[in-house]
Amino acid sequence: MIRMLRKCKKLIYPVALLGAAAIAYYAYDNSGTNAYPNKNKHHAMLRLEDIEPGGEYGTPEGLGKLRAVLDELDSLNIPFHMTVISRSIHEEDDGTWTERGIDDHSPDAFTARFIRLLQTAQKRGAVLGMHGYTHQYGSETRDDDNHISGLAREFKVPGADETFEPGYAAERIERSLEAFRKAGLTPAFWESPHYKDTREQEEVFRSYIGVLYEPDLYSIRTFRDFNVYESMNTYGGITNGSVYVPAPLGYLTDDASVDRLLKKTDGYDGLASLYFHPFLEFKHLEAATDEQGQTMYRDGLPVYRYRSNEPTLLHRLVAGLSGQGYRFIRLHDAVPFSPANRFVVQDAIESPLIGDVTGDGMADVVTARAGRIEISEGAFGWPRNQLQHQAATWLTRDYDEGEQLLLSDIHGDGRAELIIYEQESGILQAVGYAAGGRAYPAELGKLPPGLTQLQGCADACAGGGSWIAVRAEDRRVIAISRSGGSLAWTDTGVAAPEGASIASARLDDDEQDDLLLLPTEPTEPITAYLSGGGMLAQAASLNLSREAGSNVLVADSNGDGRDDLIVHKPRRGVWQVYAGQGDGSFRAMDNAFGPWAAGSGRVPLAADFDGNGKADIAAFEKSEGVMDVALSFQ
Repeated sequence: MIRMLRKCKKLIYPVALLGAAAIAYYAYDNSGTNAYPNKNKHHAMLRLEDIEPGGEYGTPEGLGKLRAVLDELDSLNIPFHMTVISRSIHEEDDGTWTERGIDDHSPDAFTARFIRLLQTAQKRGAVLGMHGYTHQYGSETRDDDNHISGLAREFKVPGADETFEPGYAAERIERSLEAFRKAGLTPAFWESPHYKDTREQEEVFRSYIGVLYEPDLYSIRTFRDFNVYESMNTYGGITNGSVYVPAPLGYLTDDASVDRLLKKTDGYDGLASLYFHPFLEFKHLEAATDEQGQTMYRDGLPVYRYRSNEPTLLHRLVAGLSGQGYRFIRLHDAVPFSPANRFVVQDAIESPLIGDVTGDGMADVVTARAGRIEISEGAFGWPRNQLQHQAATWLTRDYDEGEQLLLSDIHGDGRAELIIYEQESGILQAVGYAAGGRAYPAELGKLPPGLTQLQGCADACAGGGSWIAVRAEDRRVIAISRSGGSLAWTDTGVAAPEGASIASARLDDDEQDDLLLLPTEPTEPITAYLSGGGMLAQAASLNLSREAGSNVLVADSNGDGRDDLIVHKPRRGVWQVYAGQGDGSFRAMDNAFGPWAAGSGRVPLAADFDGNGKADIAAFEKSEGVMDVALSFQ
């Protein structure tokens, strides 16, 4: 019989934290001028702790009951997080050891069902994180029980000096990352078992993944809110920034703990984040039976359901917080981007071009250098400190300041070509990338000379265009199409004011690209135009929170098929997402992201770096020759 003892985490904050320096997270009000500490706007976050292929979930019955709890949360529309122990190790009462892991070479039937359960939960929106690798230490019985997964420590184990070392921490998170990869899962965060680790080990963890879902014990802010650091992580490679997300409301254990929590949250203005073990709900479940009284099964697991009219910890929690006006959110709502990789871009003449050139779904980096244009295949997933691919020469040619370069998929095959527009002659060329082969631009035709802001359209820009541009003599926006091997262009009926930039965008669901006019002055409104019948019609005038020097990126950061606006405030390193609503209007996400990649010398970029269908952000610093990336899992 497996020992089913659990110990709750106790938040013990050292006195030393009062003097520790931390870069606080700030959200910004609508004026864009006054900063105030993030009040979380009555947000709640729920974390399900110690999910493992063993222990309380080590039998088909236990796994079926866990599924019932997850289904109940889905039915209540409650977002939740799951801390996963990749490899479960337990000592039975008879002295034998049971070990299962999502990284087993040939998972048994039970482990395969456990993996499928996690995959299904993640597809439905659950946010999964790494809770150590085994949540225990060693392969021998210990009197302090630190050899039992879920109950035990994995780091800072008394009497085990290696568990205090940075190298040990790196080995454990690397194994956990590999386990998630093998199981087809994407981790969003790391949480050290019982919050026990050294500061040096935390530096290792955040060098592999950008978010730690645990308190920052060196900042008093962790009592109420999360911390964003812009400091460099150096283990295995340099990366920029990290985020600590605590659970200030602690651990839910019984009815009395629910009462205490709801008393605290009445009028509370901190982050209402808490955690509990799903097995606490199991006593309220019953097996579902068919007409013959036999237990029903689904996907190889017994089906359980909640007994009616029976209050549980979960239901009391949800009802209580909802009654106080709280809204449950995901980690990705609280932290819209996860600090990720750093890419070295030395000796670049201009900002790099970002696009999927190789057709693997992930963005590649194209850089114009003296005498050549290079491509570096992207490697922007976890671990964030992985080595980037070596650059390869795409074209041997000098870059001319009178040229405009862009990436655009002109064949619709998922591979972007390099488009070259010569402003003086109007000649338009394109060249595709073939690894190991020599590339030569092919002429597509001739456009009017002197066009500015040439950029590609995702589909049918203004009812038939492949690109849009601004005509120099009258600032008219034109749509350019390519058909039968020749180029044609039409006036969209829109004129761009002096100094304004244009952006092709998907603002609604008609699969035609629309248009945004983005004025330089932050006090001037952004204008949205929707396409229809081959023309563009003004749909909205948007007064967004901007400040002098702000930049506006247009990209689909949440993967819903509609473009969003990402307002970048470089001085403070703040990135505010305004989600597209489908009618030309936008709604600000509750939380901004930052400070991250602050500094007026940084050029903001947006692209789907990791291939998950959601646009990420990047900041290019030419003088340092680096590009920092933060990934979106919204």
